[in-house]
Amino acid sequence: MNKLLRYPKLFTPLKLHQHHPSTPKYTNQIKQHTIQLKNRIICGSMHTGLEGCSMPHPILERLVSNFQRNDQKLEAMAEFYAARARGGVGLMITGGFSPNNAGTLYPFSSKLDSSVEMEFHKVVTRRVKESSVGKFYEYPEDAGAGCYRTLPMQDFVSDDEDEEEDYKAKICLQILHAGRYAAHPYGVSSTESKSPISPFAPRKLSDDEVQRTIQDFIQCAMYAQEAGYDGVEVMGSEGYFINQFLSPRTANPDHNLDDRLSLPLSIVRGIREACGEDFIIIYRISLTDLIEEGKMPWNEIVELAHRMDEEGNVSIFNAGIGWHESRVPTIATSVPRGAWSWTVDQLKKSLPKLQTPISAVNRINAPQTAEKILSNSSADLITMARPFLADELFPIKAYHGHAEYINTCIGCNQACLDHAFVGKTASCLVNPHACREMRFNFKNVDDSSNTISSNYKKKRIAVIGAGPAGLSFAVTASKLGHDVALFDKSDKIGGQFNIAKLIPGKEEFYETLRYFKKHLDLLNIHTQLNYDVNNDNMEEIVSSYDRIVLATGVTPRIPAIPGIGHDKIVSYYDILTGTFKDSGRTLGKKIAILGAGGIGFDVAEYVLKYKRSNENDTDRGDDARSIITANTSSLSPAESVDPNKFYQEWGVNVERHGEINIAAIAATQVAEEKDHVDIYLLQRKSGKLGATLGKTTGWIHRSTLKRHGVNMMPSCKYEKIDENGNLHLSIPDGDHKNKSSKIKSITLEVDNIILCTGQEPNRLLHDSLIEKYIQKGNNDEKNVYMIGGAFKAGELDAKCAMDMGMRLAYRIHEDQVDEKLLEDQPEFEEKLMKTLK
Repeated sequence: MNKLLRYPKLFTPLKLHQHHPSTPKYTNQIKQHTIQLKNRIICGSMHTGLEGCSMPHPILERLVSNFQRNDQKLEAMAEFYAARARGGVGLMITGGFSPNNAGTLYPFSSKLDSSVEMEFHKVVTRRVKESSVGKFYEYPEDAGAGCYRTLPMQDFVSDDEDEEEDYKAKICLQILHAGRYAAHPYGVSSTESKSPISPFAPRKLSDDEVQRTIQDFIQCAMYAQEAGYDGVEVMGSEGYFINQFLSPRTANPDHNLDDRLSLPLSIVRGIREACGEDFIIIYRISLTDLIEEGKMPWNEIVELAHRMDEEGNVSIFNAGIGWHESRVPTIATSVPRGAWSWTVDQLKKSLPKLQTPISAVNRINAPQTAEKILSNSSADLITMARPFLADELFPIKAYHGHAEYINTCIGCNQACLDHAFVGKTASCLVNPHACREMRFNFKNVDDSSNTISSNYKKKRIAVIGAGPAGLSFAVTASKLGHDVALFDKSDKIGGQFNIAKLIPGKEEFYETLRYFKKHLDLLNIHTQLNYDVNNDNMEEIVSSYDRIVLATGVTPRIPAIPGIGHDKIVSYYDILTGTFKDSGRTLGKKIAILGAGGIGFDVAEYVLKYKRSNENDTDRGDDARSIITANTSSLSPAESVDPNKFYQEWGVNVERHGEINIAAIAATQVAEEKDHVDIYLLQRKSGKLGATLGKTTGWIHRSTLKRHGVNMMPSCKYEKIDENGNLHLSIPDGDHKNKSSKIKSITLEVDNIILCTGQEPNRLLHDSLIEKYIQKGNNDEKNVYMIGGAFKAGELDAKCAMDMGMRLAYRIHEDQVDEKLLEDQPEFEEKLMKTLK
């Protein structure tokens, strides 16, 4: 591979040598069957919601014969993976498909256990093969990618004379049996042990039923091969079915090691015998379970890998990290980049003769991180899932040295995993196009025959507000061919993202701002900062633009509490923007935070960092902002996060292969934290605090604050703030969930009260702008639109704001604006999940 490439190891092709199980593994015999991956990048499996529902066979067959073409059910899934194939990925793995009814995640969820189901998949494999970028890593010919063609390009640099076919993207189907994670009453497992995250206990399989399940796995792989897939991934980690037979936590206690290992070995062996040599078999192997009791011992993990490698049936090992019920974060934004790559190193050290390639996984979201892992560790490949939601062109941009234009996954989980767990189609906070390629795309924008472009008329559009909603709209509308100008009264773009990026664990948010800055320049979007739109200059804007988009965000809500004007009161906004510090004030040791939504939790974590840095790191500044942003190296804030501090925080013992003991460190953390600051996090509602936080990340924030001794109090009535700045409360005397509990009054003697009590939409300009257009004589059509916080402040987050900005850009492009359609609507799967609950 030519060394001119910025990431040469990432783009070195990999040959997968297949051989028959009877062939000794460690010989010099030349293997006849070789499959080449054009690079070391795997788009990992993820639940997108595009996998479709699997109805009972009689209903499904009737639908196929009478109502639905075979290529329609998975058409959206096909376009999703086709877009990633155009983006230059080497290998893709679909979301999980169960091999039988019992293994589905919830009733009627995706499975592949019949020829009828198999027919649906042919459109997926066909579209991937048609769309693969091929040998030369050329940007797709559409308006979304066309802007990158103006940048300097890397010549094709392979030293080999490989066939064009070797550079086509490969796609494998993941076979996933939920086991006891099934959200339905007919789940099965190794024992009757109920999962803490599932509503039903499973039924224990008999030995004969285990054998039939093995055959179901094999048959599923055969259907996948017939559908045109290049291979399959067998899910053997994350606490699913196979993992349940291996771990002491859930395995049959009467089984010895040979009995337990026989399940995955028999599945893989059977698939190889049934599907032949020219078929990729990936085994997702759990390298650390991250559970406190009953984790699979390291020597048994090594033994499983050794036996699979020795038999030679596995093409690739894909590392698996943690069970879903683990109380250690594995992929959230607070996890440092590449934090789990050590698992691959340890396996290679334990098996120095391991020949099966192995892929490192989890929180690898940048090409420089991937290249570093390939260079410094034992990994042969890199698996990234959510980064391909954030940017389907990730590989091409990295190949051509355009990494600064990659839309980086920030690990928030808000639109991907949080959607998946409520039956909603996944997407991406920073890329709302993801999983909606059928509806929102940039293909053939100037083609009048395209449905998106049939009413296309270039418009001049002013966007007021450069926060998440305004930036999303501006970039999307510009790519759709419109002339966009962006105005903001601040001296920098980003809006609320400039606050969010300062929270400990949210350093990735800097990357989103970098992405938008680069694209404002690339797309020549006129950007005017330090520009306050008001009555003095409004006339000029109205006269110059056909449409105006108000993305002016929110203002903090001030609650009506007697004494709210006391000097001890401070808004979260003043704390996080530095206004409070710049006024010469400092936070005291005892603090009450009013409001326990997302902002309240963020402020609590920020204050913990603030006080620690103030007492221990005074040479680097006296607030968390200076600690987070202080960076003397060329590394970004996200790259500068120390993984060792993360391991210590969550009790992960790397030397003991991921053994954890969270309870042992919790008491020490609380005692240490009380020396720095005493925080009360209060909410008016009953129930647990942070109930509106992300489904897959809320527990992380609650656990963090609890371990650091934050006092979390629900069902609070704020009575008054007295002349000394103390907070008077009425709270239940006993269980707050019991509505008949007596009420008692307490007084919190605090040094500061931070208000996180909601937000109000900033719509000050709206009516005046409409009046100006009416005066101009344009009253036949709508000219002024609101998005983001200006449209809806209640429960607003960046996911909704960016999604709304993208949707409005397409609606204006089509001249079909209906503000009721600017918010995502519930789909069938989401309604089904709510019904089941």
